Amino acid sequence: MNGLEKIIGRIQTDTQTELAQLRKTAEEKAAGIRAQAEEAAAQRLAAGRAQNQAAAASHKARLLSAANMEARQQVLNVKQTCIDQVFAQAKARLDELPQAEYAEFLAKWTAQAAETGKEELIFAPQHRASIGRQVVDKANQLRPGASFTLAEETREIDGVILRWGSVEINGSISARMTLLREQLAAEVANTLFS
Repeated sequence: MNGLEKIIGRIQTDTQTELAQLRKTAEEKAAGIRAQAEEAAAQRLAAGRAQNQAAAASHKARLLSAANMEARQQVLNVKQTCIDQVFAQAKARLDELPQAEYAEFLAKWTAQAAETGKEELIFAPQHRASIGRQVVDKANQLRPGASFTLAEETREIDGVILRWGSVEINGSISARMTLLREQLAAEVANTLFS
């Protein structure tokens, strides 16, 4: 988790400028929508003041409510886009890690996530050949008494699968990012928008 927190910290710094611009654009759009709604409501009110004062006020309130709702929705969409970008950038940075750091990352996760310490590790074909043995050895060092093994089987995966008998733990980066997003989205939003 420390590596991911560092990555998220770096991403937070990188996205502040973009977030400010997105927030400014959303606020400008919201102001324009509000101005248009107020102008439309004011014109309606002036034309029918004597005959429909109550109806005009009601209409203005509905227009303003709709404009405010649309503005809030746009701000929410911008925030969601920023959160999506944080997690996409975190995944991209993990994908770009040098091979030794990627192997270290997978070994640490394996040592922590394993149920028994006797799981066999399944990698993508290219990772099995390049870092499979390194991950197994490092995970065994990190977890005293562990006897992880390198599976003969390979799968197209961006990470590692731990298998013990018929039980598998999906350690793909994609699956882990989905889980982390569920766990950390509120915290990331608070960090970005506070």
